Amino acid sequence: MVLLHALEAAHESEKFDYRHMGVERDVFRYIADVPSRLQTLFHDVEAGNAGAPGGRVEVSGEHAQDGALARTVRSEQAEYLAGADFVRWYLQNHPGAMPFAAAMPVSSEQILHPERYAAGDIPTEITFAGSASDTVRYEDGLGEFETRLLFQELLPDSSGLRAAALAAGWDGDRYRVIRSGPGADALVWYSVWDDAESAGRFARSLERVWHNRRTVTPASRRTEIVSLTIDGRPVVRLVDAPPDWSGWSGIPTVRIE
Repeated sequence: MVLLHALEAAHESEKFDYRHMGVERDVFRYIADVPSRLQTLFHDVEAGNAGAPGGRVEVSGEHAQDGALARTVRSEQAEYLAGADFVRWYLQNHPGAMPFAAAMPVSSEQILHPERYAAGDIPTEITFAGSASDTVRYEDGLGEFETRLLFQELLPDSSGLRAAALAAGWDGDRYRVIRSGPGADALVWYSVWDDAESAGRFARSLERVWHNRRTVTPASRRTEIVSLTIDGRPVVRLVDAPPDWSGWSGIPTVRIE
């Protein structure tokens, strides 16, 4: 089994145990955000089950031996260590302070790359044009952290080094899960990158590995990955939907703010 069994929630409903993490627990909570929901998002899109998010991953019982789940847990542990590195960096550069309240990092990118935090590098906001219709079942962003997890799952990449390199240069993203008919949904995902080189590397790699996540026959899905320029910024758009999805003739567009 490649994907987990339940679509994981937005951060408000996530539950993690930080009782033994000391003063670093809030930063750990931030980077943990919702990594596990990534593993099942695409499965639920294909099955038409990507409704209201909610739930919790239990690493026990029959799923404890799940290879994908084990990789996810290892990935989360690696990111916890990155969070600890961020806290140490912050304490060294801001003696007597902690990165809480207004000083809290605003993205996983800032935690993974403290120099981005120091430079005030804020992720680019991507907004879907027009108002969300009743066919939009879910909308969110992944961030650099979950983009890493995506590649780590698709490659697979036990060390995480290749995944980290492919996610480098991320500057913002947004996706929508759209009802496309009985039994299946469409996924539209836009990401913006620091430069054309990073965007091109991401697009080429995604094109090569996207088929690795297939849980249905290829004939039942159509995938399109294209490089775009929006407001002068390099953007990659992924669309994965049934071949007969009516939205293929008018794929949702976005604004960069």
